[in-house]
Amino acid sequence: MVSRKAIGLAALAIALGLAEVEAIAPAAEQPIAQTAIVQDRKAEGDRLLEQGNQLRQKNQPQQALEVLLNALAIYREIKDRKGEGFALKDIGNAYSELKDNAKNLEYQQQALAIAREIKDTDLEARALNNIGLAHQGLGKPAKEIEYLQQSLTIATNTQNSFMEFTALINLADAYSRGKQPKKVIEFVESALKLARTQNTKEQEARLLLTLAKTHTILKDYQKGIYFAKQSVKTSWQTNNQQLKLECGTILATLFIKIGQEENAINELQKIVESTKKDGHELTKYEARKFTELMIAQIYIQLEDFQPAINLLERGLIGAKNPVERAANLPSLGILIMFYGAIGDNQKANEFGKQALEIAKNLEDPKYLTSKLFLTIFLLYISLEQGKHQETINGAQELLKFARDNKSTDLELFSLFMLAQTYGRQGDYSKVKQYAQQSLTISQERKVPQEEMMLSLLADISIKEGRINEAIFTYRKLLSTDNNNSDVNSRVSLARAYQKLNLPSTAIAFYKQAVNQIEKQRILMQTFASGLQESFLKKSTFGYLTQIKRADVYRELS
Repeated sequence: MVSRKAIGLAALAIALGLAEVEAIAPAAEQPIAQTAIVQDRKAEGDRLLEQGNQLRQKNQPQQALEVLLNALAIYREIKDRKGEGFALKDIGNAYSELKDNAKNLEYQQQALAIAREIKDTDLEARALNNIGLAHQGLGKPAKEIEYLQQSLTIATNTQNSFMEFTALINLADAYSRGKQPKKVIEFVESALKLARTQNTKEQEARLLLTLAKTHTILKDYQKGIYFAKQSVKTSWQTNNQQLKLECGTILATLFIKIGQEENAINELQKIVESTKKDGHELTKYEARKFTELMIAQIYIQLEDFQPAINLLERGLIGAKNPVERAANLPSLGILIMFYGAIGDNQKANEFGKQALEIAKNLEDPKYLTSKLFLTIFLLYISLEQGKHQETINGAQELLKFARDNKSTDLELFSLFMLAQTYGRQGDYSKVKQYAQQSLTISQERKVPQEEMMLSLLADISIKEGRINEAIFTYRKLLSTDNNNSDVNSRVSLARAYQKLNLPSTAIAFYKQAVNQIEKQRILMQTFASGLQESFLKKSTFGYLTQIKRADVYRELS
């Protein structure tokens, strides 16, 4: 029999809820443990997501991808839809950095679906933006703009200023590539308003710079100058020296377009004087020389060559001491290369002698870059003048310097000069020896293979009768973006097809070569008549076979 005391205790326990606690306690331990596990797994997923994005920022997308996939697996395991969505987005970004646009699109679309399911507008705006960029990589500009516009709409409606700014910039870029400058201005002006509210001076300066460039494209130079002046003023409120130069350069370009060369020089000189070059303060004279080089470069980019040469030649006058004469080395180097390129060896020699006289006693490390460029230019001139042993000796010295100082670019250049010079002498075994060294360096150090070296080897294939091999290489060179104007490859292909008795194909390549020369000849119309004559009659191209441009017309006829 149950005692009254026992019944009373039981009743008390029920009243206090103790019986319920005792009954459910064993079952309650499981969810608490599970919650702790889920929290730990989520923390691990979050850690991996952050680590993956840090790897992306360090330009290590493959390593980032592996980490982000692990984060995705954890989020899916614990059914964290938001974490899963952001992981999918970031995995897509990693694929984008690996140039796999199809995979990027696939993951961004999955992220978008989750964003809409859980109603996360930030993730939705980001995924839409990234889908637009994926379509850009896939060559679908209309789709790119469609998705970027959707991203912008959501970001604007939800007052997501970061994504609104991002979408505006990406839309401006899309319309820029689509050559719609008025649309570019529309989106950049909207982005500029946002940048000003956030007091981001560097972004503001870059947007003003874009407006200046875009109005330049529209040939509205006065508006271009208006925005360029604002960009210069704003850039001075930052510590970004490169940005100051970029803004100053566009303003100088616009001054040149309206015929105000001295204003252009003054504008850039203020910026140049405020900077250090090669670790030392620039004197006023050195700043002027550096500015002249920049202005000359602007003229060259505007395809107005004669004023560039006139400016550099005028600048050589008036140097009063060794330091000022040394500041003229870069200008001399450009003049040497220019006159050598158009076949005026007398002028090239004249400036070469001046440069050598200045450079021979310079020991200050700050002049090293100028001396190296001078060496390169003089090597070209000695090669074109047929001074083969002099060229070989100079290239060997430069090669030793490059290897001692671990300069891959200089090493590859030296090897090319050696190969080309031995090729001119007919020593093809030496050419192949240096070519192999060059290509091995390119592969081992993961730098692009020298297209000039490949062209040189193709020239040898022609000389040795391996016509089809040469044709394959020339066609490969012409298929790359950097060789669309390569007259040498087109003439060489024409001659190769002639040897194969395929006259119609040969004529087609001769015509392409003539078209390229005509484009160059039109640009030369800005030169004095003597320089135009030198270009057509004296100037040559090719690595082993030197051909006057005028000969191409004759061969076609």
